[in-house]
This record gives sequence, C-alpha cells and structure tokens, in this order.
Amino acid sequence: MTRGKILAETIMQEAVAAPTITLPPVQPAPEPAAPTILGTPAVRLVVNRIAYAVKRGSPLCIVSGEHGAGKTTAATLYANSNPRALYWQAPPEYNAREIVADLCDKLGIRTGEAWRVRTSVLVSHLQEHPHTVLIDEAQRLDYRALDMIKYVADTAGVTFVLLGSPWLDRVIDRHTDIASRAWVRVRVKPIELDAFTALYEPMGYSKKVLKAVHEVTKGVMRSITALFDHLDEAIAGTPGMARADLTPDHVRGVADEVLS
Repeated sequence: MTRGKILAETIMQEAVAAPTITLPPVQPAPEPAAPTILGTPAVRLVVNRIAYAVKRGSPLCIVSGEHGAGKTTAATLYANSNPRALYWQAPPEYNAREIVADLCDKLGIRTGEAWRVRTSVLVSHLQEHPHTVLIDEAQRLDYRALDMIKYVADTAGVTFVLLGSPWLDRVIDRHTDIASRAWVRVRVKPIELDAFTALYEPMGYSKKVLKAVHEVTKGVMRSITALFDHLDEAIAGTPGMARADLTPDHVRGVADEVLS
C-alpha cells in the first residue's frame, strides 16, 4: 500500500470516527517528499463535515469555496473510500431530468424513459439502498435541479453534498425552501501560513521561501502544488542545488512565469 493510500485511509478513519467536527492536527509526511494535498486542514474539514452531515441525516450539505482550495480532493477522497457514495461534476446547464437519469445509471437502475416512473423507482431504490450523493460544480444548478435534489433527499432519506464556488451560497440562499434543507455547511478557505509552514517545512524548504510561496499563491493549494512542482523541476535541472538553496526571489521569479 502506498503512503498516499495510507494517508487517505487515516484521514477517512479520523473524520468518520470523530464525535464532533473538531479537526485532528495535520501530521506532516515522515519523508522529504512533497506532501499531498490530502493532508491539508481544508480537506480534513470537508471530509469531516460530509461524514457529520450523513450521520446527522442532513438532506443537503453545502461545501463552498475558491477553486483549488481542496473541495474536489476531499469529495473524491470521501467517495473513493465509501462504497455507498457517488461523486460527479455537474456540466453546464445541468437539469433535473439529467440528474435523475445519471443517478439511475450510476445505481444500475433500468426503467423506461417515463419521467415520473424513473423518479419513483429511484426514490424506492435509495430508500432500500441508501447512498450519499456528491455533486461538484453545483453552482451551475438551477432551481428545478435543486428542487429535484431536495425532493429525492427528503423522500429517500439520503444526503446530497453540493460542492461549488462561493457563488453556490447565493444560489442556495435565494431559495428559502432549498436553504432550509441544508443543515450542514462549510466554507473552505485558503490554507493559513502557520498550517502551510508546518506541512511543508519538514520537506526541506526554508520559512522565508514558504512565506513567499504562500504570498504569491494566496494560500490556494492548487496553485501551491503547481508552483512547487515547477520549483522542484528547476532544482532537478540545476546540479548541486537543493530545496534549502531556494530563495524568495526564486519563488517570485517562477511564479511570474507559471502563475501569472
């Protein structure tokens, strides 16, 4: 089993077993390899809140935040670790009928094309075989799609996790009937400097370099990961250079090329 899989299983066990939504401390990787995004507080928080929402029986769980903050990573981690979880991304103009069709397809439900029959069979199936449904890019959903999700969640007694950009909060809150079913919410924020430093300093980077990385990426993990990949590639191509030799100027120079 790879170190990444071990870390993923540990995060899931901690999140699901936690009696509250208090997060366990981040444990840096024991060897000087670039740490995975799985170890960030944001990912742990999202996994924990999803598990809490399912345990509480919340019809909807809303996860919002900037792109690249770890929402998708957390959702796929949860889905891959839970055989009764389904995850996919909503395409543009995703509608209620497509949601029902996709759910039926993913659950192996074979019915006719009749809209009401499909919905009825889907609800009955979920009542007998509960699944947690995670839909990413949910800010794309219109009211009819959200209303169908609410109906299925309420009638079948399952939890739908909707993940998306900060705009998702506005989409949900403009409809009081939808918002009333979201008993659990989490807003994912960029990683704080202290947590970021604790995660990456054991990998051989100086505090000055880490501060510079945090500044140019604004704490967004997707940008952080991309920047470190480019920095490590530059180090590998420079004989005798190590991570400890990097300077803030190196960071800013590479960031200007790959992040601007």
